[in-house]
Amino acid sequence: MHGAQPKVAIANPSCHRSTSEPHIHSMSLPAFSFPFTHLTPSARSLTSPATVTTSHKTRTLLLVGLSTGEISVFAVGSSNIPELLGRLLGHHAPILALHTLTSPSETTSEGEYVLSLSTDGALSKWSLKDLRCVVAASTAVVEGPRGMTVLPGVIGVYACATQVVVVNPVSLETVGVWSGLQDWAIPLATSEVEGAGVVTVLATGEVESWTVERDVGKVAGGVAVKKVGDVGTVEVRTEWGRITGWETVEGGWLVVQDRGLSFHTLSSTGFAKKHEVAVPTRVVSVDLGTARRTMIVHTGDGKVKIFTAKGQQLEELAEWTPPKEAFEDDVVMNVAAFFDAEKGEGKVVVLSRPKVQCPGKRPGIDISVAEIRKTDGGVEIINWKEKGVFGERPDLPI
Repeated sequence: MHGAQPKVAIANPSCHRSTSEPHIHSMSLPAFSFPFTHLTPSARSLTSPATVTTSHKTRTLLLVGLSTGEISVFAVGSSNIPELLGRLLGHHAPILALHTLTSPSETTSEGEYVLSLSTDGALSKWSLKDLRCVVAASTAVVEGPRGMTVLPGVIGVYACATQVVVVNPVSLETVGVWSGLQDWAIPLATSEVEGAGVVTVLATGEVESWTVERDVGKVAGGVAVKKVGDVGTVEVRTEWGRITGWETVEGGWLVVQDRGLSFHTLSSTGFAKKHEVAVPTRVVSVDLGTARRTMIVHTGDGKVKIFTAKGQQLEELAEWTPPKEAFEDDVVMNVAAFFDAEKGEGKVVVLSRPKVQCPGKRPGIDISVAEIRKTDGGVEIINWKEKGVFGERPDLPI
């Protein structure tokens, strides 16, 4: 669960439930292309009207995915005034998901990267050090993508028809398709269960464990996904809707449903629910803090809730609503937040667009930033900077 959920509707009429045994088969490798980064001063101006479809916050950077396929990268420093570092160009469809990755590359032992997935199934890998594109799969990695996650040693890209496409994190080569699962768009989590690398949860709460292993007999660099066994069952509330997220957090497991969160622990006797919190206005996304014990929850009414795992409970530290006076003339498209539980501080970023665009000016997207500080009374939002630098450029012609 890395970053906010996109607001792009993806049709999936072919999605269906399968009861066949899980298996893996090889695929032809995708063609490669090399998108580029625009770093000139004019990079701050949009070339066409755009909607924010997703965002991802690291310790120092804010990555904004747009409906045009562009990814804008901002540095958010102590002044809370975002500095545009560059525009990552090369996708030709709305950005569906962004995910950071620590991985070797073709030329270095290890580095920090960001993966970008668009709605046409294209996947790219960008260096966070210099923003260059390291490698890209220009043809569709998967048809009808739903999202992606980083698994032990590979990347998993969700698709319809109960498939997860397995991708090499260095080259972005497709090294297999994990199919035959019992549900589609399945939340995956890396596992602390002994002998299991990946854990899946079904819509009814059953938990299954798997290993991801090299499969030399299939294809060079191929992998095999093998079922280890059934781990147990997590208790879910049917009235809260579908399961949308599943993560390991400090001291246990977090199950995310459309309208609620629940905290579980695992012992030799199975899973036990310790606490739950209802979210009546819908959970849009959940981001985990650096220590995996702080949860930034974005809700359907534009609010941000900050929870921490404490004593097998989900303790709410704060709830924040974008101030009406700052956004009464804007449409809020996306809210991103970062909170470091160790330091007790972070940032909240709101991306919005004026309800009425001004004739003769480039269409703008505004960024507003505030600091999150933990206090004795909880958490407060301070040093609010309204309407950042990614707005209209009246000095440039349309």
